[in-house]
Amino acid sequence: MKQYFAYLQARQASKIAAYQMQKFRERERIASNVSLGNSQQLDNADYVAVATDTLNKNMQERLALEELSEVVGLSSQDMINILNK
Repeated sequence: MKQYFAYLQARQASKIAAYQMQKFRERERIASNVSLGNSQQLDNADYVAVATDTLNKNMQERLALEELSEVVGLSSQDMINILNK
């Protein structure tokens, strides 16, 4: 149960980080009329912080999934299939 709750918590944090990244991109696009993927975004400390947080949360979710899979004795893909049902 501990690993399952850790996974749920990590998954929720990952979703929140993705939402924050989406909102940041929308706000920046409106503010500067610059298309996504512009190299100037890498000069923006706020963008880098949001992107880094998103990547960290995704990594934490993946690690939590791996731990849960190990405890249950299934592959990560099998675990994803079960959780998505």
